Amino acid sequence: MEIDFSATAFIHKCYTVIMKFLQTSDWHLGKTFFGQSLYDDQAYFLQQVMAELAKAESLGSPYDALIIPGDIYDRAVPPAESVSQLGGFLSDTHRRFPSLHIFMLSGNHDSSERLSFVQDILAQENIHLCTDAKHMTEAVIIAGVAVYQLPFLNPGSIAADESAQELPLRSQQDLVSVACERIAAAHRQQYPKLPALLCAHLFAAGSKAKPESERSYVGTADQVGTDAFAPFAYTALGHIHSFQQAGPHAYYSGAPLCYSFEEAKSEKYLLSVALDKDGSYSAEKIFVKALHRCTVIKDSMQSLLCSDAYDVYKDDYIQAICTDTDRIENPLLKLRSRFPRILAFGYAEQIDGMQENASLAERRAVLSTQGKDSLQQIFSSFLKDLYGADYLKENEELVKDEISLYMEYAKSCED
Repeated sequence: MEIDFSATAFIHKCYTVIMKFLQTSDWHLGKTFFGQSLYDDQAYFLQQVMAELAKAESLGSPYDALIIPGDIYDRAVPPAESVSQLGGFLSDTHRRFPSLHIFMLSGNHDSSERLSFVQDILAQENIHLCTDAKHMTEAVIIAGVAVYQLPFLNPGSIAADESAQELPLRSQQDLVSVACERIAAAHRQQYPKLPALLCAHLFAAGSKAKPESERSYVGTADQVGTDAFAPFAYTALGHIHSFQQAGPHAYYSGAPLCYSFEEAKSEKYLLSVALDKDGSYSAEKIFVKALHRCTVIKDSMQSLLCSDAYDVYKDDYIQAICTDTDRIENPLLKLRSRFPRILAFGYAEQIDGMQENASLAERRAVLSTQGKDSLQQIFSSFLKDLYGADYLKENEELVKDEISLYMEYAKSCED
């Protein structure tokens, strides 16, 4: 099913809605960007979340839930000011919208232990934290919808058999597949007549990740086939920083800010989703305005300093790429007089030389597939980069043996 993002379709669907929620993810509170604190930028985004919640309530169509599927913080031990920032947001949100349910789960950047602090008390105030797989089959029922949360699963988080006599699972595909099967089984047993909503933090196969701002993994062992989401009416995903579809009923809302200059031209969104009683859904993308845009400008130093065309970028976070061949003394100092928030500088010839070579591009292409031979292709590409194509041709049998040994080792790690 494709989401119809037209306003008409969204309004029409609201007449039969049983649950309406706002989806956002990958806040990465506490993150710095080239040494620049993003505290004010993230605070500006949180104000927009609050404004959207207030707007919906004023129009007589309030949200039932706010869903944040992972990477709440940018690191396991976040700065104290970011902890206070989150605490203040949750307190203000609960005070203004006491009936709103807030769902938060741990992503790969979060510390499960720290994020789960006083989760039992918070649950009594409609703030539902899920940081442990042992709670994944426990649903929260809201307006006739069963909501399940699946935190980022580390190797060994769950076993193939719940008896604990089986070896723990290691690959993301195995972990998520088994987890979704158990959630679906529990749902069929307890709430067979209700649509199920899944919130999860993972890397869905085929999704496009930005290498500078998201953790990409080697091979396909840490990507998850979207078939795992089939039992659910809708799956709200976190981990990928750009808005995109990850299956017939699964979407990433994306991160609210640009955390890499590779994302400079990317628009950011909140996602407003309405679930119908028959399990169908409709949605609306809500544009997120940046306090400071992320912009890449490329020109000669003279133009960068003097051209009126760049006046509109004076308040942006800037990466300047200089096309001059002669080296310039203290270029950042010179440019900062015009662009106070310039964060990065480089010469075009250097940056062009740092672009992905053919073998790395080949590996990234393989990462976006789900083929069973992808891991072997990645390793073969690595050998070609290491030894050269001619060596591989001249030592074909030796290379085959090396690949075979590697695949055996990779399989043993998964087992």
